[in-house]
Amino acid sequence: MKKINSILVVLVVISVIILGILFFQDKTKKLEDRSYKEIEKIIVGVDSANINIYKSLDNNVRVVIYGTKKDNNEIIEGSKELTVHYTSKDTVCFLKCNKSVDIYVPDNFPELRITTTTGDIYSSDVIVNSMNAFSQDGNIIIDKVQNVDVDTTYGDVSIKEINANDDSYIKTNTGDVNISKIINLDLNIITEFGHKVVPVIRNEQDYTLKIETNVGIINIDSHEDKS
Repeated sequence: MKKINSILVVLVVISVIILGILFFQDKTKKLEDRSYKEIEKIIVGVDSANINIYKSLDNNVRVVIYGTKKDNNEIIEGSKELTVHYTSKDTVCFLKCNKSVDIYVPDNFPELRITTTTGDIYSSDVIVNSMNAFSQDGNIIIDKVQNVDVDTTYGDVSIKEINANDDSYIKTNTGDVNISKIINLDLNIITEFGHKVVPVIRNEQDYTLKIETNVGIINIDSHEDKS
């Protein structure tokens, strides 16, 4: 009976601590919402937040940042180039504390360079010509792209389609690599402890996709020759 009472006391204390953190932590809100014209390159550096890439409704670039009032963010506009910095200042973040940098770009956007220490990188319903993405602890999910250079230490990489006009490179440490379709790409796959399921490529292609993983699974559903 005493053991049960002790367990109940511990559970009550933990519940009170969590409720206190939830009550006193800053709520996530929109920190920035800006639009830019004639941008051809975006560089994003983020600490502890997700990065989402969406299709713009026009030819402009839009940047929306969600965080708390303690966080630091900066947007620098240069000649046809945009640099976005965001740093989370919260040491603890629960439940509805959804911090993100959302970037809206038109189809066939020339170049994205993205880095996040902790957080996912996600693109949806938009074609990017060149994407360079690094996440130390997070997944990288890309819709359609021409050329990629992506690296994640503790996450998976998922890509719907790579339609190449240059060489591409994907690296994971402990994550899996899943690609639905590659076009105009030979394969160079290096894996130490993982295994691969890839299509047979009979004809010589113009470019090469190099994939490296230590313990992850590499899966590529289909391949097409250049049209």
